Amino acid sequence: MVQESSAGDAAMAQSRLQLISGIPLLVVNQACVSLGRSLVERGPIPQKAAVDALHIAVATVHGMDYLLNVEL
Repeated sequence: MVQESSAGDAAMAQSRLQLISGIPLLVVNQACVSLGRSLVERGPIPQKAAVDALHIAVATVHGMDYLLNVEL
């Protein structure tokens, strides 16, 4: 999250970093990496979305529970 928020226009990046400053960070451990890799290798998530697979894996390994109630 920090790496993605830091990208792009410097002023906008600073604004994004301030917005997320109070959010606890989750550790990307070996279990996260292994699960993310499995999601790509076994086919549910394509290689081009490997970063998304890692996001899903981190949330899963750390037991994050959320509902997405927005239109994308």
